Amino acid sequence: DCTKIETLVYELQPEGIPDNQTRLQVNMSDVADGGNRTTTNFTICIRFNLKFYNEGPSTLLSYAYGDHDSDVINFWVSSDGVFVRYNTQHAKMIFTVHPLWWYALCMVVHLKGLELHIDGDHIHYSSSGKPLLLNGSLVVGQDQDVYDGGYARLQAFMGKVTNLTIWKSALTTEQVLSWSKCRDIRSSPFLVWENTTFNVHGNVKTFRFDQNAKNCSLNDHQFFLFPIKTNWNMAHSILTSHGFEFFVPQNEDEVEVVDDIVQKYGEHCINAAYDEKTVMLGIKCNRQTLEFYNINNNLTLSYSKWDKKSQNKIRNGLASGDCHASQHANCIWSTETGKLDDCFIGVKKKMGKIYQLYGKIDSDIYQQIYFVLAGYYKKSLLFHSGTGLGIWKNDTDWILWNSISKVKIAILKGISPIGQQDWNFYTDSSPHTLLFSHCDQITCSDGVCIPQSSRCNGVNDCNYATDESECHTAEGLQNQRVNSPPTDLQLLVRIYLNHIAKVDHLLMKYDIDFALEISWKDLRYLYRNLAPVGKTNMILKDKNIQVSELISSVVSICIWALAASITKL
Repeated sequence: DCTKIETLVYELQPEGIPDNQTRLQVNMSDVADGGNRTTTNFTICIRFNLKFYNEGPSTLLSYAYGDHDSDVINFWVSSDGVFVRYNTQHAKMIFTVHPLWWYALCMVVHLKGLELHIDGDHIHYSSSGKPLLLNGSLVVGQDQDVYDGGYARLQAFMGKVTNLTIWKSALTTEQVLSWSKCRDIRSSPFLVWENTTFNVHGNVKTFRFDQNAKNCSLNDHQFFLFPIKTNWNMAHSILTSHGFEFFVPQNEDEVEVVDDIVQKYGEHCINAAYDEKTVMLGIKCNRQTLEFYNINNNLTLSYSKWDKKSQNKIRNGLASGDCHASQHANCIWSTETGKLDDCFIGVKKKMGKIYQLYGKIDSDIYQQIYFVLAGYYKKSLLFHSGTGLGIWKNDTDWILWNSISKVKIAILKGISPIGQQDWNFYTDSSPHTLLFSHCDQITCSDGVCIPQSSRCNGVNDCNYATDESECHTAEGLQNQRVNSPPTDLQLLVRIYLNHIAKVDHLLMKYDIDFALEISWKDLRYLYRNLAPVGKTNMILKDKNIQVSELISSVVSICIWALAASITKL
């Protein structure tokens, strides 16, 4: 599993400007294996990495027999999922397709129907299909309206592809999962990616990537240099707000990884005291034991690269405050106070963290746009969105721009874009408040993540207690007339019988203890901050809310007439 395999990768239309020409094409009749040219059972798999969303669904793959039979097979990708079709059979898996993530997609066709597999998840559609003729035109990146033609730029795919493979058999779920993890499935394919010569058209880049079963996802970046000079505590706070941990090298190879990243992107990381590039590590000392430990797991270091001066300090006693570590350009570590400004390296806690930018960005409508930390641009961190927006840092400021047109949209002064901050837009004199976060539930104004259960629970979990502000459940819409009743509303009436107290057979009546629950919807109110537990929701009368008053807790009511008579408010 550790053997590296050099994999060919094609990148289609990397600048994000779609056309109707860029594609990979092969005539299946040229892919000869000496076997039968038709098959009822088959499997098609491909890995893809979408860089930009198109206005319409992006066509990952299409297969046509001729000008009048051009919709035999289609793979489409959009921001909200993947759709595949084989003749009249089709399947769709709905999920958020994030830009720059690698996905393993497979379609399996057999007598019982069609299966769609994405990274281990799969769905099945039952239908009998026609045999597949292996003499058509296979195109990657464009939708064929005629045989290898009739392309439309709004259906073009913009991103990377690799490992396209076709078998003349229906792979099992276990085999598909093994393929997605780059493991041998012991089944010979009909079309082999590395052995197939594609006709390459248009704007296509090629490169090779070392791929194996331990690095199958093809995600290029795991370690990131933050070329931001600050003290150790602030660096730790920035990494936490980004969903990162401080990086602590565990062996010689990882020390060299740090050195390589710093040499490439550490132009602004010159330490004045040493007159060379240095970077902070996630290492602190225990002053009682004089041992250094990894702050991510609190374990004593089992590997170190201390220089001689630091070795003497550790052996003879550390100076006051000299309790952190930095790596120098010569792959040697030194003890530091942690108070001096320096760059730092973070490692992702998990691959594929998603960031959201929320606010009024290019219109008066609130938008939510997803970003991924994509790598580097001009030796700075780059956040990338499939819509074409990007966020990167120049020498002093963070820039929000359109990466396709290269037009700058807004600027932010500060060491981190995370949290709720005021961005200055180039087309507007007044700042716009935008929230940039990777949190799954609630984001504090400084970017710290807290769970939904901590919102409005009476405990200040965020700085400045922002999680305990605006905790009312509902508020009335502007200019509504509170004293005027709404139009007729449908009521939902529930009766919960607690106890039968007395039954009078002579008078044909009985006394019962019950709870009567009446609920309705009123579109005049705006609901917000709804707590998971309903009884903790608060309605404040000063928010223009008309609350129904309880007239009596004891009622005498004709049960049989209840459902018929109490139906309107």
